[in-house]
Amino acid sequence: MNAREYITEDMTLVAVLKLRGMEPDRMEKSNGGCKWIYACTPSLEDVVDEYQAEEAYIEPREFSRKLGLVRTEMYRFLGVQPRRVRR
Repeated sequence: MNAREYITEDMTLVAVLKLRGMEPDRMEKSNGGCKWIYACTPSLEDVVDEYQAEEAYIEPREFSRKLGLVRTEMYRFLGVQPRRVRR
């Protein structure tokens, strides 16, 4: 990890970080999508390490809600009108 910032394009990781109360400092457009930029802290490093080791445990319903929020925020940031998912 960069000593100052942690940058990711992994929406699932962003949702896990959001579950742990960590919000990105900013977002930037990247390759038709976006990347999330966080201040690098020991807490953030711990969560990223857990996630990369496939040891990050989450509550499924809350994770689903947070992932939906991340997706909505991303679409809003990119200026894309989200489409409804058909059931």
